[in-house]
Amino acid sequence: MIARNLPSYAAEIISRPLIQYNQTQQSPFDLLRLALTAMERKKAIKRNQRMTSYLGDEEDMIEVNFLIETLNKAAEIFYDCVERDPTNLDCMSWYVAVRTGAMIVGSGILIGSGPCLAARPDYLLEDATNPDLRCRHSDYSNLRAACSEAIRELISWQNRAPHPGQGYHYAIKSFLEWDEVIFLLSFRPLINPGCFRKICLLHASHAMAWASHDRSTDSLKILSSCHNEGLITKNQ
Repeated sequence: MIARNLPSYAAEIISRPLIQYNQTQQSPFDLLRLALTAMERKKAIKRNQRMTSYLGDEEDMIEVNFLIETLNKAAEIFYDCVERDPTNLDCMSWYVAVRTGAMIVGSGILIGSGPCLAARPDYLLEDATNPDLRCRHSDYSNLRAACSEAIRELISWQNRAPHPGQGYHYAIKSFLEWDEVIFLLSFRPLINPGCFRKICLLHASHAMAWASHDRSTDSLKILSSCHNEGLITKNQ
């Protein structure tokens, strides 16, 4: 459903296998982040009717409202699948990923440019005639709340499965590595150092659990980074 409503290059990205794509493990969060970043770089997300600075074919543009609607409908479908099979991690991960995608699109930020606060509401814009001016979606608060609730469900998913396995830990790890999303969810209106530390420790915990199963070069690099930042010790 999502792929058929996206430009071909973005559809190809989210249609990739979740595991061992070119010897690199990827989660729904990784794939959706890559797809939205590619669309943003091509200026394919049409945020208002006056927007003209698109780098590709006009027919490949997608209205921001339609993109959010597509992601929300996909979330409903994935959640129906989760209700039918509560132990299906792929469906749960995709459910949270599309909720996350809807939130970051609705935030109005330049996806792929790094963490920042959501754009201002349109009624606070100083120059409403600027065709490339960015603003947060009118439903952004609800999109953010839905994303927050979804990630809580993913974190608690381990209670549904007796042996979550490395896939679960990789899903949490990759979500926490989408720094733009974490910033939007956690740091409003001010950055809380204590909250930031808890997120880093949560990431280190899941990275270590995943690495204990994976034992690849990538996992060792992540563990080394966590150790250098003082998040895990050599004994762990």
